[in-house]
Amino acid sequence: MKKVLMGMAVAAMMVGVSNTALADRLSVFDASWSDMTVQTGNNGHPEDYVPGNGQVYPGYGGQPFDAEYFLYKIQGNSLFVGLQTGFNLIDGQQKYDGSWYYSGDLYLSFDNSPTTYEYAVDFQTNGGRGTNSGDEAFKQVSKSSSPTYGESGPYLVTEGSVIAGVLQGISNGSGQYVDTVVDAISGLQTSYWTIVELDLAALLGVDWASKGLTLGTHWTMSCGNDAVKGVAQVDPVPEPATMLLFGTGLLGLAGAARRRQAAK
Repeated sequence: MKKVLMGMAVAAMMVGVSNTALADRLSVFDASWSDMTVQTGNNGHPEDYVPGNGQVYPGYGGQPFDAEYFLYKIQGNSLFVGLQTGFNLIDGQQKYDGSWYYSGDLYLSFDNSPTTYEYAVDFQTNGGRGTNSGDEAFKQVSKSSSPTYGESGPYLVTEGSVIAGVLQGISNGSGQYVDTVVDAISGLQTSYWTIVELDLAALLGVDWASKGLTLGTHWTMSCGNDAVKGVAQVDPVPEPATMLLFGTGLLGLAGAARRRQAAK
């Protein structure tokens, strides 16, 4: 699959839903990206966490279990979804305090119910882990497994049908930032990012832009110590013929107004 190219222009149709997470946004997500992260809050801390399961924001869950951002942008029919987290997305696994933990799949929704996920990018196809194994697939989900903290689910796709032609590319990497938040984590920190490119025309039809969409995203790791959700509303874009008729109507109204003025 082709790799995602950075620095592409953002479509004017996008409307982001934005809140500030604790971790700094990595430089790969420049101003062309819209932050769609949904922050649930944790005892006054503006950070995603597992509801009802205690302190898991940075300093309690540890940077490796800090799910940080969802971002997106659209160019033509291509939707780019970016995920940033302290968990190692590239390898899809990491050892912490003597135990292994694993990356979950990227869940997606394109209807008016952004917290129920009918699709996913399956990062774990054929037993591969992480986002660079080369066997990832876009699927319509029929069954999923839950992480240790079930409230953070869904975690992994266990049953689903592959939809060809939607997943166009995956890229990933890591970056560093200096943590300035007063908590148990400080100094230089590493976060990982993955960007997937999806063909909206292949999934939703060539007229998707005239209808708009509600985008929902979700990701967590095997323990479920932290989860991140995203929501964004992409407004409909009028078809060119509609805009032409609208413009012609305005010109007609202006002409009629001038004629009325001249007749006085």
